[in-house]
Amino acid sequence: SLKASDLNGWVPDESKFAWGLPGSLDPAEDFDPLGFAENAALTQIKGYREAETTHGRVAMLAVIGFLVTEAPVSFHPLFDTAGRDIGPAIRHLDEVRVSSPFFFEVLALVIGGAELTRSLIGWETPGNDSNRALKEDYYPGDIGFDPLGLKPDSF
Repeated sequence: SLKASDLNGWVPDESKFAWGLPGSLDPAEDFDPLGFAENAALTQIKGYREAETTHGRVAMLAVIGFLVTEAPVSFHPLFDTAGRDIGPAIRHLDEVRVSSPFFFEVLALVIGGAELTRSLIGWETPGNDSNRALKEDYYPGDIGFDPLGLKPDSF
């Protein structure tokens, strides 16, 4: 049996929505319009939360990128835009390739390294005896990266 300390203070409770995982917000506390969590096993709920956390992090970075580059200021984190119009943010990737030809190759290596680290921390070896994807004592999304100490001690 898992201890609450193993999972950031979360104790899986089958009687609660999504096994009691924290993250429900007002006004739609148990928001699951398509019923994915309705009859899902604990391993499936943890898999859903892992995917939700990962995709949410990528989406937040993308929104920041769009907002920074579309702002009415002459600042761009990757190249100098002063005095010229390089168009909407959706076309900025073309400019990145022109100004930094190997940027995407380096980016692929950085993303690959981050994903490898995440998989080594939270994922079981493929073909394991229990046929689980996530480690039993892994809290979805928690890879131990908290340089500013913002993570609460428990939920």
